[in-house]
Amino acid sequence: MRGPGRLFWKLFLGSLLLTAAVLAVCAWLISRETESFTQAALVQHLRGQALLLREMVGERLDAAHAVELDRLAKDIASRSPHPVRITFILPDGLVLGDSQADPARMESHANRREVIAALKDGWGDEVHLSHTLSMDMRYVAARVGPAEAPLGVVRVAMSTEAMGAKAKVLGNLVWQICLVGAAGMVVFAMGLAKVWSEPIKQMTATARSLSHGDLSARIHVSGHDEVADLGRSLNQMRDHLAAQLETIDRQRQILESLLTQLLEGVVVVGSDGRIVLINPAAIRLLGLPGDVEPPAVGFKQMHVEDFISHPQLRGMLLSHQRADGRGDGGAGEDGTDRSQTPAGGASRLKEARIRVQTCEGEISLLARALDVRLPNLGDGPAGEAEGRSSVARLMVLTDVTELSRAMQVKTDFAANASHELRTPLSAILGAVETLMEMDLAREAAAAQQFVQMVQRHADRMQA
Repeated sequence: MRGPGRLFWKLFLGSLLLTAAVLAVCAWLISRETESFTQAALVQHLRGQALLLREMVGERLDAAHAVELDRLAKDIASRSPHPVRITFILPDGLVLGDSQADPARMESHANRREVIAALKDGWGDEVHLSHTLSMDMRYVAARVGPAEAPLGVVRVAMSTEAMGAKAKVLGNLVWQICLVGAAGMVVFAMGLAKVWSEPIKQMTATARSLSHGDLSARIHVSGHDEVADLGRSLNQMRDHLAAQLETIDRQRQILESLLTQLLEGVVVVGSDGRIVLINPAAIRLLGLPGDVEPPAVGFKQMHVEDFISHPQLRGMLLSHQRADGRGDGGAGEDGTDRSQTPAGGASRLKEARIRVQTCEGEISLLARALDVRLPNLGDGPAGEAEGRSSVARLMVLTDVTELSRAMQVKTDFAANASHELRTPLSAILGAVETLMEMDLAREAAAAQQFVQMVQRHADRMQA
């Protein structure tokens, strides 16, 4: 059994690549949206924590409560399940408390963008490098107090590495889902390619069988799509072709049966001088060798000059190849031209009576040859276009041996009868002429002899 063909692999790879591209785009979109969602959720979480810290601090965000605020920042950060950094900053940028460093050693934060945005708009969100911790962090700052007289800023931050770890977990989950989808995609693409390619493969095998002459091959069609319609059309073509071949075979058998049963010989020679058709009667009448099997087929495509030795027959069969019309065997045994031109002058009927030596002895044949037109099937001489008719030669051979013998007997009988009648008749006429000149009264005895002569020859003629 043959494996999957090229169409299967084309469909499989095409479906696989298309599905893989769609899956990769989906994975990329999911990853991007997941990362965006994670960032947004983180910002909301940090803003929530900043809001809580702002409520906890209240009016105590000032230099007098710096120690308390620093302790509060470190205490809350240590109890947080996530590594966060909490910072309390005055409007002039002075750090009062920080969960990760000593506020006294920290520089002014007045130039931090998130602090500037919080003092101006109430909230600030920024990602930048922390000079204190030497790492990138996301900062969310909330203003404490009114915009006209702010008390300071509460800032909550988380390192981007921690955020990246969370995003990496989500990304791994997405890619695991993509791998599972890819495995299912391979199975789906293979099944889809098999479903699409199997009917085409079956149609190809059926068409190949039909081209080899196997008309028993059929396609099992199901469904109502274009492929099913193509299969049904192929089955209809097979049925139509089988009916045509059956008709052609029946006509061929009828023709062969008629030609086989004909007592007259039939020979058809193409324009190239090769036998197109010959029946068994022609083989027998021409005395051709009987070692060619089957005889009616073995002589086909053989040239006339290869097996017909009689010059007059060859001339009659090949006369349609002679442009000048000479040497076509149109004269009979008596040297007279027996050619006939049918009405309209389409072609000339050549007729000749010849003698042929066969294994059964010498026989007499009446040969009649006529130009006919046959469809050119493309195997004739170069220059004859396929589909156009070509001139061929049809010759019919009739065994007239018995008829010739009967005519010879008739001729011999007429000659013998003429001879047998002419001799006594001459004697009778001579005797009558003599009697008419004699004197019967004086020469009665002599006249009696002539009368007896007439009587004797008349009895001979009667006999």
